[in-house]
Order: sequence, then structure tokens, then C-alpha cells
Amino acid sequence: QEEQAPKFKITIQKADTDDSCATFSFYKEDHTLGNLLRNTLIKNKEVEFVAYTVPHPSEPFMNVRIQAVN
Repeated sequence: QEEQAPKFKITIQKADTDDSCATFSFYKEDHTLGNLLRNTLIKNKEVEFVAYTVPHPSEPFMNVRIQAVN
């Protein structure tokens, strides 16, 4: 059975109560993009925290969590 592709390459999940943080999920991306984004974003003085995860090798998603300075 072929995998159903999502409608969008990137989805954004924001916290209801905090506009300074969000999680971005990238479809069919891995550590290559995650590490590049983390290293680039953390250099920005407006970014307080950034991390990425690849939940499981069989899942086609990579998640990036970003928290900005208030």
C-alpha cells in the first residue's frame, strides 16, 4: 500500500496561549535539514530555543520546535 502524502510539505502547530513558540513539521525531511535549521536559527538573537526531532525512521516527518524571545 502506497503512503498517502499530506496536502502540504510543512505544517505548523502553535500553542494556544503562547505566540512565541511553534512546532514546524516537515514531510519527508530528516536530520540533514533539521540540523541545518537548528544551527542557523540559534544564531538569531530573537530565538531563545530551537530543537529538532525525527520521531521514528519509519515516519516521514521531521519536527522543529522554535521559541522566540518575548
